[in-house]
Amino acid sequence: MIRLRLFPVILLLSTFVFAAPPGPEAAIKSDELRSHMLFLSDDLLEGRATATRGHEIATRYVAAQYSGMGLKPAGDNGTYFQTVHLRQAILQTDKSSFSLEINGKSEPQKLEDDWYAGGSYLRNDSQFEGEVVFVGMGISAPELKHDDYANVDVKGKIVAIMAGAPEAWETTTRAYYSSGYLKGKFAAEHGAIGMISLWTPDFDPHYPWAAFLRNSKFPAFNVIDRNGKPKDSYEQICGSVAVPVAKSKQLLSSAGLDIDEVVKKATAGEYVSKALPARAQIHLVTEHKDASSPNVVAMLPGSDPKLKDEYV
Repeated sequence: MIRLRLFPVILLLSTFVFAAPPGPEAAIKSDELRSHMLFLSDDLLEGRATATRGHEIATRYVAAQYSGMGLKPAGDNGTYFQTVHLRQAILQTDKSSFSLEINGKSEPQKLEDDWYAGGSYLRNDSQFEGEVVFVGMGISAPELKHDDYANVDVKGKIVAIMAGAPEAWETTTRAYYSSGYLKGKFAAEHGAIGMISLWTPDFDPHYPWAAFLRNSKFPAFNVIDRNGKPKDSYEQICGSVAVPVAKSKQLLSSAGLDIDEVVKKATAGEYVSKALPARAQIHLVTEHKDASSPNVVAMLPGSDPKLKDEYV
């Protein structure tokens, strides 16, 4: 996922949303907006994908428009451009594998039918194994009196996690605690070494397994920080895989858990975590491709002498 690096003293303007020129008569006119979109959506820009020539052309077009509006450049070295360093992680499917040992019986898993992974932004080759512990929705939020890690030991183990957050929580709180980044953070803080994302019957209709497979094969990037480390990644976590509903059912039923009942309880905020009689072996081989791509950054100074040095 690409994240914007926000400077504390600038206003970032979205690459493809145009502000009206400063002034009391400012307005967005449909004909002008249409002309911008005709250019930006032209096939010659090749979809404007991140770190491609088409995207570079688009950013220069946007910067030119901002300059024409009288907006001040707020990017690197007095320009409209902010360089973002990125890494693409490409799973080498022919070299990667996932297997499960359930109740003492080892079962190799078939790529796409039984599992998939997006590759690791941290490691080119990661091979690890461990006992599997189901941790519900994988949320540790003492301030909300909720901790899926309360009565299970996951140190050196692989956690199996469901999507989402309890329904009773306020909408923005649910969205925050549903993030994969935060669930990875909780897993790492509790000592887990890997993650298995469980597709469930309630989640699959919203994001079908087939859609996940399709999207996982598109190029995806992560931001690389000033120290050369990918954002929102944890050294503690060696890797993660996802499994479809049928495999989730098999894993939970191995410990006598009914997936529909588990989903119902977890959604209601009840504690459902439990160690499973399962062990996973995961081997992920990833090709890294580093690149850079610009944000377009401009600034419209305020007129109030006291507030003009504050930024949104």
